[in-house]
Amino acid sequence: MNNCLIIICLIIDILICFGIPLGYLIYIIVNKRQNIKFYFVGVCAFTISQVFLRLPILNKVLPNMTWFITMENFYPIIYCIFCGITAGLFEETARFIGFKAIIKGKGKVDWSSGIAFGIGHGGIEAILITGFSCITELIKVINSNVDLGSSVTVINALMPGIERLLAMTVHVGLTLLVLYGIKVKAKIYLLLAIFIHAVIDSFSGIIPALGFNIYLVEVWCAIWAIGLLIFAVKAKKLYKDKPCETSKLICIKMPSSGHYDAK
Repeated sequence: MNNCLIIICLIIDILICFGIPLGYLIYIIVNKRQNIKFYFVGVCAFTISQVFLRLPILNKVLPNMTWFITMENFYPIIYCIFCGITAGLFEETARFIGFKAIIKGKGKVDWSSGIAFGIGHGGIEAILITGFSCITELIKVINSNVDLGSSVTVINALMPGIERLLAMTVHVGLTLLVLYGIKVKAKIYLLLAIFIHAVIDSFSGIIPALGFNIYLVEVWCAIWAIGLLIFAVKAKKLYKDKPCETSKLICIKMPSSGHYDAK
């Protein structure tokens, strides 16, 4: 594959990482302005839980502890499970707190609110983790006089964008799961979201650690993304009954409205 094709693949990656979240933001600004706050709370949920809390703890605090150094260097499977569990705990709890904060302020939430939150959450992750690095790589390839075609395949070049697309889908599904738990006032759905997130992330690290091809990780993530996408589509009908009033936590019938409020 010549550099021209690599450039095209990187542009596709950039369009996925920036185009989906920013394109959706433009859509809700024009068509669903009530969901703008959910979008940005989703952005904040990821930024606070990962960028400001979990990642600094993993990269700055825990490496100073002997047990963590031992686990990271000698027990890679346990380390992957640890990272997966912490990712699930931090991110899903942030979703839960984010929705609670909006609902406490008497904000009305429905299925589309969960979609906006999930895309905000997964979108900022795509931009920060992959989007900017793809721009950097694109600049390097454009300025390079070396033909990289022999060392990079189309799949490898598109992998960052594919991975982020799958991750955003997963985030939307998990967001709707957490939100449904708030709707029916059952924390078991938050625990389920934490578990699913932990399983996905843990095995995404365990698979290559065991020596399997990295493509298997993408297959693993794709299976979960498809499953959560199906749930997200089918979940729409779950938000059409039992709408709740935020201030009293009393469910009342509202035949003309599909949204609900819950405190």
